[in-house]
Amino acid sequence: MQQTLVARARIDAPAGVVLQTGELVLRTARPGTPRPVELPPRPTGFVGRIAEIAAIARAAAPAGSPRGLLVTGRPGVGKTALAVEAGHRLAELFGDGVLWVEPGRPPTTHELAGRLLRSLGVAEVPRSPDRRLAAYHRALGERRALVVFDDVATADPVLPLLPAAGHSFALLTSRAALPDLVPVARLRLGDLDAADAHRLLTTAARLPGGPGTWAELVRLCTGLPLALRIAAARLADEPDLSPARLGTLLSGEPRTLCELRAGDQALGTRFGVSYDRLGPAERIVFRRLGAVPPCDLTTGCAAALAGGPPEVVAPLLDRLDAAHLVDAVPAAGEHRYRLHDLLHTYAGQRLRAAEPPVAVAAARRRLAHQRVGHRADRTCHPGHLAPLGGRPSR
Repeated sequence: MQQTLVARARIDAPAGVVLQTGELVLRTARPGTPRPVELPPRPTGFVGRIAEIAAIARAAAPAGSPRGLLVTGRPGVGKTALAVEAGHRLAELFGDGVLWVEPGRPPTTHELAGRLLRSLGVAEVPRSPDRRLAAYHRALGERRALVVFDDVATADPVLPLLPAAGHSFALLTSRAALPDLVPVARLRLGDLDAADAHRLLTTAARLPGGPGTWAELVRLCTGLPLALRIAAARLADEPDLSPARLGTLLSGEPRTLCELRAGDQALGTRFGVSYDRLGPAERIVFRRLGAVPPCDLTTGCAAALAGGPPEVVAPLLDRLDAAHLVDAVPAAGEHRYRLHDLLHTYAGQRLRAAEPPVAVAAARRRLAHQRVGHRADRTCHPGHLAPLGGRPSR
């Protein structure tokens, strides 16, 4: 199948792929539109991500290996939007269809294999788990199909469904790093740069204005696509609300995410899904990082805030990093960790809701002692400060 890849940016391309300047598309010699195509509608106002889509295209090329790619990143960074957009742009490369799977509740491999076999047009779906899985891989191996698994919570159900060879390809998204999902290529999605954030805001809000008009709002949304889309939706739906006024609302003290809500979209709700998946100890560490202004914290400082020894807190920080709720910051010497600005705001909200002021003050005192070189005071005020690993308030 002859392919032409047209991209805005010049990149290293796989064999048979030609790069030019323009919008990224894939054309094939196969006439018509491949079926089935189960993708959701393309996201409106999609901007940027040229390098990321090109990376997916390279991985999905017939000669590419492994036959899967996992997109990860913090909540609201646009993993699903990227998967949908990439799926539409790459659809013609996969003449036997594009399948969309949202595992939702914890599914079984058996259930997912049956669903995919029916989507592939296999009339007789075996009842036996082993035969069903074998039939799925046989059908996939005979076809050129793209299978998209969106918002995968755990690796176990989808790992046996990854294409082993052939021309089919799996594109997955997840809030978590899923280290057990091998072999797949990996792409960690970051925030939009200021130029693309400005384009997304003005396109989605359908309002004019140069970068100066939008600069403060772009800064407050920190390049997070969901925050930008919600802000744009509010501006489009509320004629009396200006970018400057919305910026003032977002920067109020104490900062909250209540203004980043439009219709059925709420940034705090999206963050809450990831927070609710944490264990009790991880929740304590996460929300207490919101007790101090945004900054890079060593493991020792994070442990002082959390009220536990560094050797206990370090693996909890690693798990928060794997969940993309905390960013590990490269630094010489001791590891450092940082909260994204909007996640820091959310952590502060959860802290104020879950723990009384005396607990927050105690955490700050321990951090102050840690920073001046004294042994952290981990004395718990009875009834106020939940010990690390104990049951959080909520």
